[in-house]
Amino acid sequence: MSNTLASTLLLLVLNYGITIAAASSDDNFFQTCPASRCSEGGPEIRFPFRLETSPPSCGAPGMELLCSEKADTILVHPNIGLCKVISIEYKYSIIDVIPMADSKCPLQNIIATNLSTKVYTPDGPDLATLVSCVREFRANNHVRFAGPISCLSNTSQLSYLVSSYQSMDILPLDCEVATNGIWIPFQFNNMDINFNEMAKGVITSGEMTLKWSVPNITDVCQDCEFGGGHCGFSTKTRQAFCKNHSSHVKLIAATSSVSTFLVLSIMVATALYLALKSKNDEETHLKWNPANCPSMARVVNMLTDNLLSLKTPPKPFVSSLGHHT
Repeated sequence: MSNTLASTLLLLVLNYGITIAAASSDDNFFQTCPASRCSEGGPEIRFPFRLETSPPSCGAPGMELLCSEKADTILVHPNIGLCKVISIEYKYSIIDVIPMADSKCPLQNIIATNLSTKVYTPDGPDLATLVSCVREFRANNHVRFAGPISCLSNTSQLSYLVSSYQSMDILPLDCEVATNGIWIPFQFNNMDINFNEMAKGVITSGEMTLKWSVPNITDVCQDCEFGGGHCGFSTKTRQAFCKNHSSHVKLIAATSSVSTFLVLSIMVATALYLALKSKNDEETHLKWNPANCPSMARVVNMLTDNLLSLKTPPKPFVSSLGHHT
């Protein structure tokens, strides 16, 4: 009974110690890498993003952000350069940005630049096609198109963006496709706007939506965000982990309940002591029980008397080994 109790308590202490160690490690990450903003009302910066001034372990590789002198949040895109961050949607792993370089025709720069990197790929709710028409194209409000685009048009041709969901049959016969696959950025602040309004962002400022993907991090963090938690990174396991509200409560309880750990340790020590003492007492009783030993007078008589005078026991024990009845 004592051995079973000691083993059970020992397992409880070990499990409790592991819980405290894991909780402490998780807590250390969020203390070292707290969420931040470049300005009040600006996008929240947290894992897998980090500020350039934060430790490298606070963010995933290639996902550093800067704060400008004007307190704007800045992403340095390898192919586009400095981009102002408009919003970050952690649930969907997307970031909405606007290139900061001056350009007379931002859309043309977007078309001419490879937006894909090891971390980012262009994304959006719609893919548009750039078409060039000889005459001005007019349509009702139900047709998904935007234009004419002044920086890409001249006296002999007019350029338009047409949604991929729109049939090209509505276009005049003199229209020709110039470029395919132009992403229209997300507008999370207003999901009910029409295609024309959504397309204005990419036409006038080069606004674009980028989706990030980092192996062993993005999937874990996206599931975590959808569950209402925040994502972190363990430098010991080299893996991303999720911290939700319930685990936060357990975290505080575990790290603050040192006394509970000490009490369990004392209980285990006591149980082990009692178990060892009980076993030792049992062995001592079997070896040195006086009832099992002859008296001293009997021992002396056995050593000095004639062996023939010894009486045969009333019920002598005869081994039956090697005999068959």
